[in-house]
Amino acid sequence: MTRLILFLVLSTLSATSALAERLIVRSGEHPNFTRLVMKLPQGIEWSLRTGTSEAELSMELPDVEFDTTGVFARIPRARLTALKQETTGGPLRLSFGCFCEAKAFVEAGNYLVVDIRKSTASRPIALKLPIVLPATAQTADPEDSPEIEISDAPPLSLPLDPPSPRSQNDLSHLLPNQRQTEFRLLTQITRAVDQDVLDIAPNVVAIDIEGTEHLENPDVPDAVSFNENIRIATVIDRDLYGLSDHMSNGTTKRTCSAIDDLELSQWGEPGGFGDHIGDLRNRVVTEAGDIDPDVVVELVKQYIYFGFGTEALNTLSLHPNPSQITWELPILAGLLDNGSTPAAFELTGLQHCDGPISLWSVLAQDNLAQDANTQAITNAFAKLPEHLQFQLGPKLGMILTRAGDKVSTRAVLRILNRSRPSPQPEVSLVEAEVARLEGDHEEYQEKLETVVEDTSDSEQAPRALIALLEDRWELRQGFSEANTELLAAHAHEFRKSELGTDLQRAYVLALGLNGQFDEGFSELGELGTDQRPASLNRILTLLAERADDVSFLKLALEHSDQRPGILARETVDLLAERLIDLGFYKQAMDLLDDPLKGRVAKNRKFLLARAALGMNLPHRAQLELLGTKGPEAARLRAKALEQKGELTAAAEQLVESGQLDDAARALWLTENWEQMPEVDSAYTRAAELSINLQPPETIEIPSRLSEARNLISESENARAAIGELLDAIN
Repeated sequence: MTRLILFLVLSTLSATSALAERLIVRSGEHPNFTRLVMKLPQGIEWSLRTGTSEAELSMELPDVEFDTTGVFARIPRARLTALKQETTGGPLRLSFGCFCEAKAFVEAGNYLVVDIRKSTASRPIALKLPIVLPATAQTADPEDSPEIEISDAPPLSLPLDPPSPRSQNDLSHLLPNQRQTEFRLLTQITRAVDQDVLDIAPNVVAIDIEGTEHLENPDVPDAVSFNENIRIATVIDRDLYGLSDHMSNGTTKRTCSAIDDLELSQWGEPGGFGDHIGDLRNRVVTEAGDIDPDVVVELVKQYIYFGFGTEALNTLSLHPNPSQITWELPILAGLLDNGSTPAAFELTGLQHCDGPISLWSVLAQDNLAQDANTQAITNAFAKLPEHLQFQLGPKLGMILTRAGDKVSTRAVLRILNRSRPSPQPEVSLVEAEVARLEGDHEEYQEKLETVVEDTSDSEQAPRALIALLEDRWELRQGFSEANTELLAAHAHEFRKSELGTDLQRAYVLALGLNGQFDEGFSELGELGTDQRPASLNRILTLLAERADDVSFLKLALEHSDQRPGILARETVDLLAERLIDLGFYKQAMDLLDDPLKGRVAKNRKFLLARAALGMNLPHRAQLELLGTKGPEAARLRAKALEQKGELTAAAEQLVESGQLDDAARALWLTENWEQMPEVDSAYTRAAELSINLQPPETIEIPSRLSEARNLISESENARAAIGELLDAIN
């Protein structure tokens, strides 16, 4: 092979012990994608496996815990419907409500970003192999990455069959952890195929990733550290790493001392808007017809001081020499205009500063950094003019609540409540978020109701209504008829905006919470194709939890027949469990038997086994239970063995799992009464009676009258014992 397709980078790495880590997952909703962000510990590797219906994020930490409590406070359950980590140290599973896929990259050195976007695949796909990147690499956003041209390479046929013993390819005597290294190499080969670096020949055997799952993060003995000094990557990853480092090193980073003297409160005077603005506008153009740059800058500062971001941006465009405009003016104008600015990166990493710049850095980044100086942020906010406090305070309060900083949020609220004449809907929303952080759902809903009933803000009211509905959905509470009608009205009013889609989704959910399932499924058709799956999953969940049997069967069988990837795993399991309880085993099996199910969770295996047993398929049930443990697994295995007529083996399974009553029943049916477990059960009593009722080996005909009387007495005792036996086993 003349081209270098894959390479091994040998570097000396310091061995670091995996410490218990709690990673806070933050979220954000964007027009074309949903974003999750978490801070990575130094030097930790991560991997992402993604399909079109779910993804799985893993960390190289044995005790990692993902804190997802605040994720759905900021985003709807649309593209992302659920986050779940089954065990400490286990992967974080992401369930999608759309035909989507996840992409991940590292930003600002140690922030892992996961974006969930609409998939470009032509057909549903199951979870891909993991994308493994070192956390120390500064990987650029995939959308911003430059195009790299890769020439076509001929298909590469790789011998994946195990080498013969002691052949020239057998390196087991050199590599104590050869199997782990081999697995990592095969993983990156498959990744190279996804990147179109390699083509796998048709006759190559498949790589069984499921069977090597335990080798993703092998534990290397202290005595042998060879594998710790090996890094395996594709040429694309190698070049992107270098490009990312070059791009990050080329940016001049500002320091706190250079810009921490930003004092916006000194740019104007309260009450002087008319005099100052009018005079400056008149002096923008000189008598010679030229633009005076100094007056333009002064006018821009006045506009920014009074909170007019759009006017400030328009005035900046008049400057005859844009290169002389100081960097902060367009940034502050943009923040006051629409709350964001394309130049937000200028304020990255300045939230720790002691001066006012920390406040503007928070507002520009729209999130609170781990090292943020919250005292400096609240102090800077307190020094702002009152009108700017009202303009920027709600946004700052929301940023602080998303970060879980209740103390700083309350400080901002105290400043806002100090002089406002009447409650503002935006401030009430912040107060509601504080109540939610404290777990006070009653106060949270009361604050939201206040915003809903306030007619002064036509945009905040529907948003508060959606938030109120989301809280009632989490608590599985009903939604009032009046609020449901109000949702319908808002959905019609905003039907041509992005908010209209959120309102329509909320309306469908409200109908489901109120048990109006026929109307809910009818309104589901008003949603777009990419927005429908999340609402479908929710209303089907409510249908399984609340509907009567007839309504459930009618609607579940009609709407559960979806293409793979539409229904979330939790929804499918819930529907299948109720179908099994109602005796519809074949329909439950068809629903559970997903061709894209990938790795099957334990609960799904139990449901498949129950459906198979209901269909009298004990062998299928045993196959589904392979690899499962616990009382429920033992009970289902015993039932499968019982259907096969192997009652003694079924009893052994039940005794092992501690289910002695069921074991006694199985042994009673096998007539192995002497092996009964020591348990107070009707079957153990029946076994004792049965043993006593066994006839003697020989029966002698009585020759005396006394012997005949004794025989009659014994027969009466036998009749009584038989009656007691029948009562014992019902």
